[in-house]
Amino acid sequence: MNIRSSWLYVCISIILALAVFGLVIYNHSFVQAELPVNNFDLGYEQGFKDGCHQEQISRIESPGTIHYVDREVIKEVIVEKHIEFGEFTSLEQLRAWLAEDDTDEYIHLVAGNDGVCRQSDNYDCDDYAAQLQLRAAKSGFLMSVTIIEEQGKPHMINLACIGNNICYIEPQTDEVWFYCHRD
Repeated sequence: MNIRSSWLYVCISIILALAVFGLVIYNHSFVQAELPVNNFDLGYEQGFKDGCHQEQISRIESPGTIHYVDREVIKEVIVEKHIEFGEFTSLEQLRAWLAEDDTDEYIHLVAGNDGVCRQSDNYDCDDYAAQLQLRAAKSGFLMSVTIIEEQGKPHMINLACIGNNICYIEPQTDEVWFYCHRD
């Protein structure tokens, strides 16, 4: 055997060894892909079946496939609930409601990239005013949101009518002050 043929033999052996090694790694990656993630081996169909048995879902829609679950409807009733909104009847009632409401104590936190939670710069006066208005509506009271000028800048607060009086409310502090009369 000359040097050329032995060198060729070594090269072919290395190429074959690399090919076999590549096939082993390739097959191993498929075995790894088939293993359950986080010990949950619930496929789409199994999760759907489990959700249906627990009555948490009635159907799942996905592209090209719609699954329906037949269930017996015992009685279907339409209920209309009219919410009657009213104004606060007195300044004391408004202050008592504000004392129970915790909008002024709400702090919106966001997690930074470093994992530390900080107060959000995006949750500001308009968010507090909208939240207070929504909570007043849930309690059955009329309350609006308005913009005033504070130190030369626009600032959003709430407005409530009490009899003939219109009062402003600072939603971040629960401060209430008389603004004007309606008439």
